[in-house]
Amino acid sequence: MAKSYTGYVDQMADKYGVPRAHVRAIYENETASGKNVRSSSAGAQGHMQLMPSTAKEMGVADISDPYQNIEGGVKYYAKMLKKFGDPVVAAAAYNAGPGNVSKYGGIPPFAETKNYVRKFVKLVGAEDLMGEPSTEVVMSQKKEAPPEVAMAAAPVSLAPQASPEDVASQFSAIMATLGKGAKKTKRDKLIGLLSGI
Repeated sequence: MAKSYTGYVDQMADKYGVPRAHVRAIYENETASGKNVRSSSAGAQGHMQLMPSTAKEMGVADISDPYQNIEGGVKYYAKMLKKFGDPVVAAAAYNAGPGNVSKYGGIPPFAETKNYVRKFVKLVGAEDLMGEPSTEVVMSQKKEAPPEVAMAAAPVSLAPQASPEDVASQFSAIMATLGKGAKKTKRDKLIGLLSGI
């Protein structure tokens, strides 16, 4: 994260009542690969990659101003978190739009959104995401394109005091819905975090 904005990102998280780790993960996702210096192909702009209509809705007068852009992005994430009640689904809505999350009944089956959610979970950390008891992660059953692209549904209950066996089972369900690619060492580390070891 750009050091010059870290304090401001945290300040906005506090202002809008959302966990700093969530906002930092959104910020990191959006500023990756230097996207913050130009518009995306979809038209999103600035540090938090706000669409002009979203920026306007969030009261951002100058989308190119980093401070206004960051505040608008944090305010929008807070709105998505309030609407969907789940940080992972809120991150998906931030990326793909709340309409797509509603349409697909959970995380949309778009490759970009699945990657975004994976990175969000990795950046926030399983321990922070488990702070809310009985968090359910619902993956869409609807299909966007070819069947192999669609995600299977896998509601997962992440209880704070889960046993290592339950956590391993839950982790496998999450990874099955998000796709393959996690290394065994990362898997074991996440299982350890989830089980409180």
